[in-house]
Amino acid sequence: MKIMKIYPEIVRTILENARSSGEDRISLVDVIWKYDEKNKLAPLLEEINEALRDIDWISLSWDDKELFLIFKDSHTASVSVTKEDFKWADNEYRRRFSKALKKLSGK
Repeated sequence: MKIMKIYPEIVRTILENARSSGEDRISLVDVIWKYDEKNKLAPLLEEINEALRDIDWISLSWDDKELFLIFKDSHTASVSVTKEDFKWADNEYRRRFSKALKKLSGK
């Protein structure tokens, strides 16, 4: 069985960059999108949760039918993304990616 290397530092960098640019939240779909831009593939749930394990300034919240990672000024308990939430975000990312490709190709 081949074991894949995970890169939680990419997820951490995405979150830290969003926070330092003044954003107060980022959707999980946007995290997946930005990860794909950097790594040319979507992240694994394990990568996201490994990154979140070390960050105490994020909480999770569903808003506008989408899961957001909310940046807090104070420390919060460690959070993790569920398999169901990740599956929804991954499917939504793939839907948006497909739509963007169709738009680029003029279809």
